[in-house]
Amino acid sequence: MARKARYTPEEIAQWRAEEQARAAHVDALLSDPDAVSGLVSSAVRIRCARFLGYSLRNQALILRQAEERGFPVTEVDTASGWRARGRYPDQPGLRIARPKGRETAGQDEGESAPEAVIYETSDSGESTGEGESRTRFRTSKVWDISQTKGIEDFEGEPVTVEPVTDPAAALWETLCKEAGRYGFTVATSADAGGPSVDEGQAVITVAESQRIDHLARVLGPMSTDRARAAHAATERPPREYSGRPVDLGEFGTAYLCERTDLEAARSYYTISGKRLSGTLTVWIEANPLEPTESVHTLRIAYGEDDGRRDRMWWERPNRPQVNGIEVVGASGRIRTAVLPNLSTWEINNRRPVSRTHTEQCPPRTSQKVVALVGAILREFLARPDLEQIRRAAHVVADRNRRAELRKAAQQLADEIEQVRIRSAEHLESLAADRAVLLAQAADGEDLADRADAEGVAVAQSAGVADPAV
Repeated sequence: MARKARYTPEEIAQWRAEEQARAAHVDALLSDPDAVSGLVSSAVRIRCARFLGYSLRNQALILRQAEERGFPVTEVDTASGWRARGRYPDQPGLRIARPKGRETAGQDEGESAPEAVIYETSDSGESTGEGESRTRFRTSKVWDISQTKGIEDFEGEPVTVEPVTDPAAALWETLCKEAGRYGFTVATSADAGGPSVDEGQAVITVAESQRIDHLARVLGPMSTDRARAAHAATERPPREYSGRPVDLGEFGTAYLCERTDLEAARSYYTISGKRLSGTLTVWIEANPLEPTESVHTLRIAYGEDDGRRDRMWWERPNRPQVNGIEVVGASGRIRTAVLPNLSTWEINNRRPVSRTHTEQCPPRTSQKVVALVGAILREFLARPDLEQIRRAAHVVADRNRRAELRKAAQQLADEIEQVRIRSAEHLESLAADRAVLLAQAADGEDLADRADAEGVAVAQSAGVADPAV
């Protein structure tokens, strides 16, 4: 028996009409260079990391809806994000669009929520052969802080999100990533002229003094629905990539440039290719207590990892971009025996949602990362200097173990000192209490002696020789 659709075709049509009207308005704004300049001039005054990390299109959506409702944008977050910060939304949210993977034409849409709006079709190399491949965008909501209220009797410590210290730098980084998603690299020039686009070399050149405004003016028209569809369908000359080619199967070819730091026992693979960029770090998982003569376990990190255990994922430079999605985090132990059947579970590929939160990459991107990681690890294991790297890994592991032992010993020494201080303070307190008790006991003896003396005196005055008789 067929499952009943959650939403009727009429409901889906209504939602899509509303989203298309909103998209048309934003397209008009992004196509106007002066409007785009106004957009970025407003964006650089907002010190919210989440907002500054959104695409130019989503920034325009948020600012437009906030303007319609009559409040300025200061700090935005998701419903779960606000709850973690001790607040909750009490007004309708601001709608933005987020990619939710890909689908093929003809897929049953009656099961989809009506807010799942497909507004871009492209041939980006991810077609499954079962029909035209389409990027699926689902609208989601965020709320400005002015649309929230504090949670009474909030349990625990609310999450604190620090404001961005340099909004202009954060916005520039976001715009450069957006240019990369369209297949362009960005260059700056001391020339004060306007921006230029070299389609052949896929380079956008902007004036250093006006780099944010110039880059946004170029990207604005590119980020409209119509322009993105046309850009995806345009025949572009093949780009030349540097590095050693490796086969990714159905995902094409990646190009690897490798360098190794034996002091840290880390190998860095810089990747390039169609919708591929950034660096992955590979190292051997070594146990100094059980040294082996072969390599059994590997680890990877997305970005350049220098081996510091206190370093967070957002501190790793050159984090990779796959299909326009930033991949962050690090894997657990990957046994060499599972390489032929590597899965997303072993590689733990995630994308950032905020400074402190991540989520699993979309399925198709995850599969591409699996193919990429598998190719890199096979290249790593085939290296002629693998034995030298293995020995370096054991040296580093032994060094780290000794450092951890020294740290643990120092922690114990600190605890012993704290116990000694507390014991000394306790002994001083006990001695003081004892002195007080002795003083009180001495005062009691003096009172008894005075009472006896007074009794004798009274007896003598009454003619009694001995009061005890």
